[in-house]
Amino acid sequence: MKRVSDRFTFHLTGDVKCVEILYNAIFHQNKERTHYTMTNTLSNSMTGIIPERNISFNGGDLSSDTGAMLLLDFLFFNKLLMDYSDLPYSDERKTHLDHNSNFSLLTQQVVKYLLGYNTQADQDVLKQDPLISLYLKDISSQSSISRLYQRISEETNNGFWRSHMNQSCEFIHKNQEDILLDADSTKTDTYGDQEESKWISHYKQKGYHPLVVNEYATKILMAAFLRPGNTYSSDESEAVMNEILKRIPDQTPAGKTRNIMFRGDAAF
Repeated sequence: MKRVSDRFTFHLTGDVKCVEILYNAIFHQNKERTHYTMTNTLSNSMTGIIPERNISFNGGDLSSDTGAMLLLDFLFFNKLLMDYSDLPYSDERKTHLDHNSNFSLLTQQVVKYLLGYNTQADQDVLKQDPLISLYLKDISSQSSISRLYQRISEETNNGFWRSHMNQSCEFIHKNQEDILLDADSTKTDTYGDQEESKWISHYKQKGYHPLVVNEYATKILMAAFLRPGNTYSSDESEAVMNEILKRIPDQTPAGKTRNIMFRGDAAF
């Protein structure tokens, strides 16, 4: 941290060297009242990826998730969730842009889980946080979220699965020349009598046994397939791989023939 008069300058550099965030905090004391006004300016070299953001703090409530600004700006500025705006639900009472619409509720859930809040009761955190409420207008109640899950159908899951795979494959096609698809199984713990929750002999516990496929170089999740716990590690992998491969052209945008490789353990 470098102190220059009343200006504090922070330079934060992540693993990606092209990302440099300039964080300026300028404090001006109000002579008539004993409080401070702080103005934060974030500028960066990622023009066109996230916008420049100005946020003023006048002594009100503080946010526990100030670091979420970059994530939320990236998410909304690039409209990454719009591909999921027309998913089919069992109840289509509202359009996808209305308050408490299925898409609004889904967006709130995505943000909540990305920030590490894993229960429906954490919905109150979104409502009370002054920063998050700037990004998510008219945050819904916990009961509205519960009703959303009642409207999710098999068609909803399939639509979400296809939209996510389309997004991932489009990104990989545009940004990765040679591709290494890495498949593996994992486990999801269950603590009750959930449907298709079975004993997983490999992990010696009860739960689900999902299949996941990632692109090795970019670490992008290409596909995830939820399966009963007693499913063998490689089951359904051929069908999932076929869905991925038919979405990735054999040639790069520059016209070069790409190599597509597969990696799996002995189970595959």
